[in-house]
Amino acid sequence: MPLKYINSTTNASFLRPTGYIFPVGLNTGANTSANSGGGATVVSFTSTPAPGSYTIPSNAFNSINVLVVGGGGSGGQGGGGGAGGLIYASGYPVSPNGSVTVTIGSGGAAASAPLSPSSSGNNGGNSVFSGLTALGGGRGGGDGNDQATGGSGGGCGTAGIPSNAPGAAATQASSPAGGGTGYGYAGGSGYQDAGGGGGGAGGVGADRSGNRGGNGGAGLAYGISGSPTFYAGGGGGSSRSAISQPATSGGSSSGGNGASSPGGTGAIGVTNTGGGGGAGNGYNGFTAAGNGGPGVVVIQYFLGATTYSVN
Repeated sequence: MPLKYINSTTNASFLRPTGYIFPVGLNTGANTSANSGGGATVVSFTSTPAPGSYTIPSNAFNSINVLVVGGGGSGGQGGGGGAGGLIYASGYPVSPNGSVTVTIGSGGAAASAPLSPSSSGNNGGNSVFSGLTALGGGRGGGDGNDQATGGSGGGCGTAGIPSNAPGAAATQASSPAGGGTGYGYAGGSGYQDAGGGGGGAGGVGADRSGNRGGNGGAGLAYGISGSPTFYAGGGGGSSRSAISQPATSGGSSSGGNGASSPGGTGAIGVTNTGGGGGAGNGYNGFTAAGNGGPGVVVIQYFLGATTYSVN
């Protein structure tokens, strides 16, 4: 009679037939956590797979842990790019041997230098795993309050804005369709000589302060890949003043730093973290802003469904 014993991720006990002896090598205890490396399989998708899908192993459990991060928005002339939206789902249901859709959102492309006062960035692309969609980050603004909403919102730009204007709102739902928990925050405000930071998954982008741009919003750290990693930090804002200003910080080492003034350039969002791009400098030449960082999908599952025969 075939009996199916599954290596459990809990400490639940089970009964065995009278006289039954466990086969050599069968793990009768619980699997350890992913961070200790015991029993967990981790797959990171840094680009969309060629068929656009992934097949869950036939002997995997029917629930997995999933992290989905959209591509970051690029920086503008003054406004930092918003980070890609982030979704984390624990115990997400899947069908062993079933196929699931996987799409990795691209980072927003920054406008080419030399920028004009009206140069804004571009939104990042959406990342998808099965029914979970993490939205791309919003572009950082240039002149005219043209920052955009996104997973996290872009920071407000500089130049002709007559008064303090807010950054763009986040559109990543905290309870997204398909399950899990979503994260995204708004960008920071800007004014004539300095732009706001892009929003991040862990906090809003900072408002400009005097002639200095705002820092990017914080990201969030997850250990699903085996070691804690920050994802979805916002891009730093920048200044267009002739007064020397240091570079602003992108959020949580994931978003790109905003340009120093005068003459600096915005840094790119970190690849496969969904970080927003740093803003370009708006003084004497309008230097380049940073691209948004491409998104990522990371899944973690356990294998253990094995059939043994008892004579």
